[in-house]
Amino acid sequence: MVFSILLFAVHTAAYATLPSSEMEERRLLTGTGRRLVFNDDKICLPEAPTEPIVLTGVNMMFILGKSDHELEEADRSVSAHLPRLSMVRLLANHWLDEPTWTGNHASDCYTDAAPFITNECLRFFDDILRWSTTELGGVAPAWSVLTGRSSLAAGDGGVELSVMHNLTLRAQWATMWGTIAARYADWDNIAGYEVLSEPRDDSDPEALRATLQAACRAIWSSDARAACIVGPARFYNKDMLSESLVLSGGPQILAVNFFEPKVWSYNNDGDGDVHVPTYPGLYDCCAVTDAVRKRQVCGMLGKTCPAAPRVLVDKKWISAELGRLAEFASHVGRPVWIDQFGMQSTDDAALKAQAKLYLSDMLSLANSMRLHWNYWIWRRPQPWPCGEDGDQSKPSFALLCQKNDGTYQARTRHATRVPMISIALTRSSFITRTHARSRPQAQTQWTHSHLVQAVARSLKLTRSHAHTHSHSLHSCLRTLTCERCYTRTHSCVNSQEPACMIIFVAYLVLRFHRLV
Repeated sequence: MVFSILLFAVHTAAYATLPSSEMEERRLLTGTGRRLVFNDDKICLPEAPTEPIVLTGVNMMFILGKSDHELEEADRSVSAHLPRLSMVRLLANHWLDEPTWTGNHASDCYTDAAPFITNECLRFFDDILRWSTTELGGVAPAWSVLTGRSSLAAGDGGVELSVMHNLTLRAQWATMWGTIAARYADWDNIAGYEVLSEPRDDSDPEALRATLQAACRAIWSSDARAACIVGPARFYNKDMLSESLVLSGGPQILAVNFFEPKVWSYNNDGDGDVHVPTYPGLYDCCAVTDAVRKRQVCGMLGKTCPAAPRVLVDKKWISAELGRLAEFASHVGRPVWIDQFGMQSTDDAALKAQAKLYLSDMLSLANSMRLHWNYWIWRRPQPWPCGEDGDQSKPSFALLCQKNDGTYQARTRHATRVPMISIALTRSSFITRTHARSRPQAQTQWTHSHLVQAVARSLKLTRSHAHTHSHSLHSCLRTLTCERCYTRTHSCVNSQEPACMIIFVAYLVLRFHRLV
């Protein structure tokens, strides 16, 4: 144990005490992977660094050792359903997370031995990111966010397990993130790292800031161009955004939830009673206003708002709520990302048309305000509530639901959601930019995975072995002179041109044997 403490102290020293000049020097030296470009509150592609884009997509949940939460065919089909998807939020790093820590900890990524993350989890991330950074995205390559879900470390486990209060644990946690960022610094299409999903403890804003800054500095020391993604307590409450979350040292994205209004998104009246809301519709002021603002907006007395007029929730109301986020982004010079939003299912027929209108209004406004977003959630396996039609005891946000035979299909009650999300993805400014033209859909079959297989055949290697070596060659491929044959993601622009593929595979073979 003493040895572990000494070892992590050595690991964390590089992240916690770097002077600003050395930080800047390391920013020029670390990471060769394809990364986004950040200009204040705007995000741009590296190929068009002055043209703002909007990143849009879905959430995906993965858990090590849980067969129904590992990468499967239903996940690989996401691009077929949502060909304009440009970003995926990967909830895979369960580090002192209550669902994975409970029991024998076999699925949790925490270990008290440096670098404080298990090798099994790192290999698990390898498999997921290898797919998401090379194969995900139909029209153009999608960007990946690796998310840390640490409910116990985020406050649910008390002071002893909190990275905000336990300084030893905080140092271990920062080292873990620095290790991950270094591992993938040369991998393309990683947007960044979400270090502490939904902090639970809002008792000490300064402690939260110091905690987030420690993890972000660790990431930027290893990959200076990767975004560090943070958000407010509690649970990414949009009304708790503050300048204390604006950090220094590298690219940053601010994350918030937008299940708004909750009485609509969750199909209940706030007390858990299920009912069918309406959109547009009139609601009690207290029912559609977050607790942080109830006194200011509704004149709340006790638990009620007796004097407040009812509120019309419509496109204008949504515009005002999103507008405050856009104004904050502009004020602090950081992009704001709606990491989660969605609507629970209902059998009411009228709700389908209203859901379509709500999604159309909310997402068109988010796109126009350059608020990035990811829908919650792509799929629900059987162990998660995901009832068949008519079973209101198991409402769900999922776009795909697992049936009793193990297959997935779009939820009947969510029949409007998949096409609406797809339409919103298409309408986002992301798709109008240069990036959409960099890899025409007709040529998407030549992904990195296919090229790896070609290399494996040439070298008589296993597919996983070829993956390992080909990723280490990514930076070398950028010097290839046959530029008209390749995009920055090393896909073949013209799959009908044999010389292009021959040169590419030959180059990989030669690089592998260190002959060039």
